[in-house]
Amino acid sequence: MEAQAERVETHVSIVALGGFNPAILHPVWFSVNNLIPEEEAEKANIEIVNREIAVFQTDWFGLQVLGDRFVVDTRDLAKHMPLRDLAIGTFQLLEHTPIHSFGLNAQYHWRFETEKEMDQLRKHYLTGKSWDNLLDDANLGSLSVTGKRNECNADCINIKIDESNLNKLVARVSVNEHYGYKGSGSVPENRIDDFRETLKDGWDGFLKYTENVTAAILGECCEE
Repeated sequence: MEAQAERVETHVSIVALGGFNPAILHPVWFSVNNLIPEEEAEKANIEIVNREIAVFQTDWFGLQVLGDRFVVDTRDLAKHMPLRDLAIGTFQLLEHTPIHSFGLNAQYHWRFETEKEMDQLRKHYLTGKSWDNLLDDANLGSLSVTGKRNECNADCINIKIDESNLNKLVARVSVNEHYGYKGSGSVPENRIDDFRETLKDGWDGFLKYTENVTAAILGECCEE
């Protein structure tokens, strides 16, 4: 049987770890600096912006910032490149911000038509004698694999397959491209230049790679 799956959601995000000032990262700051239109800033749904945390959502992207963590994300397929430009533009302005590590992330949610088809995914990635004496009726739960990829200087690529929280017939494939701490001693190297250059030169390639990962994972199990 060849299973059929429909993509129901795509979620991409850019994460940086370092030292940030949440208080300034208000929608008005983004509009004043021509990173988003004034009208978009006025319509933003602001959850909180203070010295410790900034959280708001616009029509197409969300922002969450703590003192040590910066995240922008979108679920709009047409806004993957604008999200990259927003992150680059933010840290061109905040050029002295310390960024010690960062990651590019994509999640793809695929819905199967029947439980039997979803079960093909579970069985394919849990098939193997190693489980025979350990589990009966093994379910997918979560499977994580870590490695590297050609033409990418990330420290590692993390791929995870699990069941989405959207629906019991929805599988989620997550890909994380991780760039870790560098330097020696207690003070890590500031990688803000690496961060901006990776987004500029590698974001599009990362997204294409993640699409290929998802297609290969679903294609392999669905052809059985």
